[in-house]
Amino acid sequence: MIAPPQNARQAVAAPLPGVVMRTMLVEGDSVRRGQPLAVVASRGVLSLRGDLSRAGARLEVAQSNARRLSQLNSEGTIAGARAEEARALAAEARADVSEESRILRLVNG
Repeated sequence: MIAPPQNARQAVAAPLPGVVMRTMLVEGDSVRRGQPLAVVASRGVLSLRGDLSRAGARLEVAQSNARRLSQLNSEGTIAGARAEEARALAAEARADVSEESRILRLVNG
């Protein structure tokens, strides 16, 4: 455990650039690990939310296509490789949604 000297200052970095909209503490307050210090408005978070929304839309299309091609494959209309490729694309889109969600959680977005 590190105990800084009384009245010491500590620089704090935000995970994304932005503008401090509100501080949650005043000088002299005690701080706990993980406690919010400020509210920061960030274009980066808005961009991440947009990325997540687009990834979600791609996932819906990929899953729908995979279901359709799986059905056609089970009917013998198309080769199994096409259905397998569609399932792989859906899995890739699912991974993108998962990663975008994870990043937003990391920055409390």
